[in-house]
Amino acid sequence: MGMSVGRRWRRWVVAGMLPVAAAVLAACSQAASTPAASSAAPSVSATPDSAAEQALIAQAKQGGKVQLYTSVDPTTAATLANQFQQLYGIPVQVTRLVSGPLVARYTAEAQAGKPVADVVIAANEPFFADGLSKGWLLPMTSAQVPNIAQLPKTFQYDGSVGVGTSRLSGLAVNTQLVTSGAPTTWQQLTDAKWKGKMVTDDPRTIPVVLAQWQALDKKLGDSYLQKIAQQDVEWAPSLVTGVQEVAAGEKTLAFGINQGHVSPLISTAPNAPVTQPITYLKPVDVGFAWNAGVSAHSGNPAGGRLFINWLLTDQGQQLFNGATLSPSVLPAVTIPGAPPITKDFVDLTTNENIPTTEETRILNLLGLNK
Repeated sequence: MGMSVGRRWRRWVVAGMLPVAAAVLAACSQAASTPAASSAAPSVSATPDSAAEQALIAQAKQGGKVQLYTSVDPTTAATLANQFQQLYGIPVQVTRLVSGPLVARYTAEAQAGKPVADVVIAANEPFFADGLSKGWLLPMTSAQVPNIAQLPKTFQYDGSVGVGTSRLSGLAVNTQLVTSGAPTTWQQLTDAKWKGKMVTDDPRTIPVVLAQWQALDKKLGDSYLQKIAQQDVEWAPSLVTGVQEVAAGEKTLAFGINQGHVSPLISTAPNAPVTQPITYLKPVDVGFAWNAGVSAHSGNPAGGRLFINWLLTDQGQQLFNGATLSPSVLPAVTIPGAPPITKDFVDLTTNENIPTTEETRILNLLGLNK
């Protein structure tokens, strides 16, 4: 019969993906504070549109290196950092952590009066609002970031702006283990045949994922979450590595994903046995905006402001949202291949500050408070 799928792809991970997996694991579980790697992003001239942008560019260059703290996937973070440096000649140092540890690290540094990050990008709107109230972050206005003038009010928050969107309703399967009958609805994830074979993000450490389960609870009821609790789901700290487990045959499917969780794997192993492009579960369409804010007292706040200003351009939007095939926050920008936002889309961005009692209730239903 030959080697089993799981063993064959486990050998592939060890032999071909070990350096990549190690790098991604390091990025997801601890600070990956390294200069960005090379990128194939297209070259575009950075021609300022106004005197305000010209002044901002000059200030940013005087400040030197830009420190970026982010929880976006490592491939996208590196691409953005490299293209920004190519455009403006300003290096970007990327520190990549998942949302919970990233917020904890920034908070500790800010409380000590030594903020390292000039710009922070994470899906955690309450953190930015709190940082603004404590004077850690700048207010995000067009006076600080000129291109905010073209951003819809929907994506303007306290202490941050939305620079990208992302869904949490995606699914990918190991295409060698599942040749037909993959789930198409959230309810089908409760089928006994998927028990012990699924991986998704951990709501205990990622606020927006907790909000996702709250939204599913409202739409599908308590009994749905209780059925998921019986499925022996692996609650992973990052679905970037969760998707790699699926490719290796360690798990059969990953859900709650977007294309950005798959991109790091496909960039190094385009023939990996995972669904391409990913599919989206129905009937609940959930997602969020990626928040971006700037430190008030870091080494180069002007560099952070310029970084966000660039993200709010056509090129910045294509690079940020193209990797995840997600709609742009700018109405004038179209992302090729991005599934449209449906009328039933649940925006989780402002639903993350969940009361402790509600958090406990949701986690209890999922069996995660034992």
